[in-house]
Amino acid sequence: MELKMKYHYSYFIYPYVVKEEKYNKYIQKLLKNSKCTLKILERRKDFSMYNYFLPTVREYMFKSFSFADSNMRVFNSFRNKT
Repeated sequence: MELKMKYHYSYFIYPYVVKEEKYNKYIQKLLKNSKCTLKILERRKDFSMYNYFLPTVREYMFKSFSFADSNMRVFNSFRNKT
């Protein structure tokens, strides 16, 4: 009997560290870069990704999953100011 293989998609995330004194410049550089886009993850829309990661990983690496409506309003007003 032949064993059937199923293709599984996995997420590869490469974490890295930015020195504290260079953090502001690094963020400004990312925001100015046209190849870099900001993606806000939502639990309902990105449910498969939400279920894929453990709760501790979601909290550490994907803060936007835990944003409430009030957090999003503050975040959107902050983006407009910058």
